[in-house]
Amino acid sequence: MPKRATENVSFPPEITDRILDFLHGDVHALRNCSLTCRAWLPRSRFHLFSTMELLRQPSRLESFCAFLQSSPYISPYIEELTIDVITPEDVSTHFPQILNCLHHLKVLRFYARTEMRVIEDDYTSLSLLHTLQVHGPFATCDDLIIFLRFAPNVENLYLIAPYCRSATDSSRFSIDDLPRMPLKTLSLLGTRVFPPIITRWLTSCSVCLSALSVTVLRQDDITVLNNLLEAVGGILVELELTAPVSVDDHAIAVDYVPFADKVSTCTSLRNLRLLVGAEIPQIISTLSQVTQNVTSITLRLDIPDGDLALSSMRTVAEVLSEARFRHLQRMFIVFYLPVTTPPAEPTADRALIADVVNTCFARLTERAVQLEWSACRYRS
Repeated sequence: MPKRATENVSFPPEITDRILDFLHGDVHALRNCSLTCRAWLPRSRFHLFSTMELLRQPSRLESFCAFLQSSPYISPYIEELTIDVITPEDVSTHFPQILNCLHHLKVLRFYARTEMRVIEDDYTSLSLLHTLQVHGPFATCDDLIIFLRFAPNVENLYLIAPYCRSATDSSRFSIDDLPRMPLKTLSLLGTRVFPPIITRWLTSCSVCLSALSVTVLRQDDITVLNNLLEAVGGILVELELTAPVSVDDHAIAVDYVPFADKVSTCTSLRNLRLLVGAEIPQIISTLSQVTQNVTSITLRLDIPDGDLALSSMRTVAEVLSEARFRHLQRMFIVFYLPVTTPPAEPTADRALIADVVNTCFARLTERAVQLEWSACRYRS
């Protein structure tokens, strides 16, 4: 009789890697796999360490920094990092030391809970970084500029209130000192405190921009947005304008008419999101300038005092039913209603809104436009 084969069966690494990929969310299983054999170790480590998150844990930054310095073979696996920078010691020591260990980092999101002061010699270049989200304040404009210089190849940039001082503060840098990032996606909140050099730099980096999102808090934000649209409006594919649902007593009323005039320059626009809500006539004036290539529109309609403003929504529907919107395929509406006392029944809200939507937007549904909506209440 033939002898039974006793040789070990060896699978190609492509097969074992694919098997390990199915365990990407199971930390316990991945740890066991990393100890099974040497061939399984790299793929197991990739899934264990490729995405790291350190939030609301001040002591973790110091421990994580020590871990990276004592285990340099782990750093190449880390490609995405979300981190809180909470204490002055985090700013001056732990955060720069962590970044200097992560030369393969591709996505960085950091939340500054204290002012960021950046010393140029403390950081090395993050040349592979393609997505950067900055939440929170830098001490000065120059601190923000120095930090941005270490990420020259970012394609997706999100700046959320990144600068806390006066926009009139001078800078020792010129626009030539900032990197020409190949931006494709740009999201801004808090542009009212941007000094002119940052605005000019963003415009110069936007020659390949396809998606732009701006949250409006002041009239100056509209000015920044219009400057960007004037430079790159013709190549934008996605545009989003957002305003807070409710504002404090010191808020300044925003005039969207200058923005509406600039929308007509966005000849390549496909997706438009207008989440400004409060002024339906201004939404209508903006929609009247939208070019004919738009396929998807999202609107936020704030409904004060429970009044569904039937006539205003009919006007919105009539504008969207015009022949020039012949490519429109999808429309999504978010209704915001004020909180009532006693609280209104959600079922009653939905029934009332459904009736209004069916009444006002019947012509769109006849054209097979996919119409969706949602409703929620807010405190005015």
